[in-house]
Amino acid sequence: MLSRATLGAIAAGINQAARRIITAGVTMGNAIIFCRTA
Repeated sequence: MLSRATLGAIAAGINQAARRIITAGVTMGNAIIFCRTA
């Protein structure tokens, strides 16, 4: 069994990685839209 602290750390790491991926995706999407409209 993993300890609750370990699970919390894993969940926090996944959450941070997902947030970075989403931010990068939104930034790329905005850049593509900007390039198309410019």
